[in-house]
Amino acid sequence: MKKLQIQTGLVDKETVFETIVLAHAVQMPILLIGEKGTAKTNVVIDYAKSFLSPEQLRDELFLTELTEDSKPSDILGKIDVAALTQHGLYKKIRPITKSKVIIINEVDKGSTGVRNSMLSVMNEKRIYDGEDKLAVNWELFVATCNEIPEEEKTNHFWDRFILKVRVNRTDISNLIMFMQNRHTKISSEFNLPTMQEIEAVNFNYSILAEVAKMLRVEGVSDRTITKLDLLIKASMYIFGLDDVQATLKVISILCPEILTELSKKLSSKEEREVMSSIDTISKTNDLQRKALELMKLNTLVSKCTPVVQAKYSSAINKITKELETAITPVKIEETEYELVDSIPF
Repeated sequence: MKKLQIQTGLVDKETVFETIVLAHAVQMPILLIGEKGTAKTNVVIDYAKSFLSPEQLRDELFLTELTEDSKPSDILGKIDVAALTQHGLYKKIRPITKSKVIIINEVDKGSTGVRNSMLSVMNEKRIYDGEDKLAVNWELFVATCNEIPEEEKTNHFWDRFILKVRVNRTDISNLIMFMQNRHTKISSEFNLPTMQEIEAVNFNYSILAEVAKMLRVEGVSDRTITKLDLLIKASMYIFGLDDVQATLKVISILCPEILTELSKKLSSKEEREVMSSIDTISKTNDLQRKALELMKLNTLVSKCTPVVQAKYSSAINKITKELETAITPVKIEETEYELVDSIPF
């Protein structure tokens, strides 16, 4: 297990960071969807800084933006012209093979050929280029787009991104808070488990029968359904949730359309109210509002059964501790990287 400390000047991005750390833990590609200016790339960069040094960010981060003119070589690697012209050596420069973080922006603009070249990198962590078969050792694979084209929503390419998260524009109140505290960074801490630690988590598999049935009705692929247990176990470990809470969290990402109905089937009314309150607090940046919501939560929990109180005590203690920890003003360092979507909100 590795502890990640994320420092960011971005607001309203908690859910995005949580989904990215989940993708990182289970080693699944993730798709960020949102209009231009919603800081999709910056979110990933800020997250990457939590486990990559400045030197690694320079040498081990692969970032490209696809256009209609992009070629598979933009992914697979380009001919080393200097080696060919000066030494008569035919070889390719393949920066993606040594990258721990891969960011493919505007992935919807890429041709079928370019997307096909991505599949082996995404699914097998390998490059197949003629007779060349090379390993790609990414830890985090992220693609971004403004929207999945309507005519492509049934295309199997998009189903390769089991984890998708929408990056929304910042709420006006939080936008004003950002302007008032431009040089303040928000700190978040996550435990990043190994795959062995995830697989060792005890989980009630009987929950999955009802969940899988509902997902199939909604047209969710078997590829996604077979990853449910891994995602739920990872959520239990990372976020300190029980199996029901983790299941609902994963479903809120994979298929939010069934979340309300599934919540009724898996938990009592008082649990649903407690979970809703915890979710509201986790998505709130305003400290005064967060404190008020915590007071409401404590009042709500005090009226619950001892079983429910014990079940959510650790989550409430964590929220309380985070609230007591003051946000540390940190001078934002100048970056030497030219980033896409670099607007900080």
